[in-house]
Amino acid sequence: MADWEPVIHFAYQPKLVGVLAEYMGQIPVISNVSVSYTLPGDAKIGSQLFHTDMNDPLHFHLVMPVEAIHEESGPVIFLPGDISRHVVKETKYKTGRLTDETVYALVVPS
Repeated sequence: MADWEPVIHFAYQPKLVGVLAEYMGQIPVISNVSVSYTLPGDAKIGSQLFHTDMNDPLHFHLVMPVEAIHEESGPVIFLPGDISRHVVKETKYKTGRLTDETVYALVVPS
């Protein structure tokens, strides 16, 4: 438990809980905390490919680095919601991963 203490303190800070409660219309409950680590490299696998995370409006999904991100870390790319919705609609995406080529055929890489 002691190893997770900073995470729990972060998640339960009153300001964050208050903002989420106001947005969601109810008191938030932490249901899951996970830590992922991906090695930089040329091969793109798993979370390095286009995918969507929880789409339930009653879930708050926070992705944040626990270490500084540098050029050597590789790119960290999030698409704006409207562009992501466009990709989902055009590819009839439901789940899984899409290649960069598939996504970049629909949106400008920049």
